[in-house]
Amino acid sequence: MPNNTSQHATTSHLSTSAGAVSDLAAEVARLREIVERGRMFARPVTDAAPARMDPEASIEAALRAAPAAAGDLAALSGLSLEEVQAILARHVASGAVSEVGTPGDPRWAWRVGDESSPRELRAMVRELMMLRPITTRELAALTGARASRVSGAVVEIQRSGARVYNLSRSHVHRWFLLPDDAQDARLNPKPPKSSRTTRAGAVVH
Repeated sequence: MPNNTSQHATTSHLSTSAGAVSDLAAEVARLREIVERGRMFARPVTDAAPARMDPEASIEAALRAAPAAAGDLAALSGLSLEEVQAILARHVASGAVSEVGTPGDPRWAWRVGDESSPRELRAMVRELMMLRPITTRELAALTGARASRVSGAVVEIQRSGARVYNLSRSHVHRWFLLPDDAQDARLNPKPPKSSRTTRAGAVVH
């Protein structure tokens, strides 16, 4: 005769074990959820859009780097052309910005001032000399630096191997810096004409 008590005890133990396993699985799942949630909060946000620079700050940074047109500054800052022109007019009135272009190509640049570092002044002088032929006095007025410092910057640029030309025939030098990617026609003479031989055997150029 089978032992009903033993069988009942075994069934009860199995039921208890199954319940414990089920409870343990649920607890593990809950703990995993908590851990994953913690990882989500601890994980650095990499998909967020980078903080956008203040429009006026971006305009100043651009003008400190190189002369720029109002249209380019509008595209850079996200402002309208009218807003950029108003900002430029305000900076020109305060003396922070200089008008450095030509009537046909108006541009503006930041006046780095006499307190600028040699490197900062040299970079701006270089940009201005690439823009158009310009005198040392004009460079001093547009950068806000002393003429002696500007002259020193021009000399340093010449010593660096840059192609700096004096386009004036008077005692007042007008400096022009040929960009690195530009070609000087004087340095690249035209190739000689092709020669041909006549029936008489003479070579004609």
